Amino acid sequence: MVKMAFRSSAKRDLARIARPLRRTILAACRDVFDDWAIGKPLRGPLSGYRMHRAGVYRILYAVRESASIEIVAIGHRKDIYERVTK
Repeated sequence: MVKMAFRSSAKRDLARIARPLRRTILAACRDVFDDWAIGKPLRGPLSGYRMHRAGVYRILYAVRESASIEIVAIGHRKDIYERVTK
């Protein structure tokens, strides 16, 4: 059984997004839950994370073991990567 968890920072990110976009992003999170390999593996300082696109927003997540997915951050593509590397 696969488990999905949101970091507290990802929950805050999601709360800051407008409601119609939030639905789109949550649908993309369900896609990640259904097939965790759907996202692109990241390189460099973000290696170990994967990224899935939801319009201009990005969902960064990590696969822990093989039965646990952790949503790390959700944000606009212009600043999500810099926020996570800090």
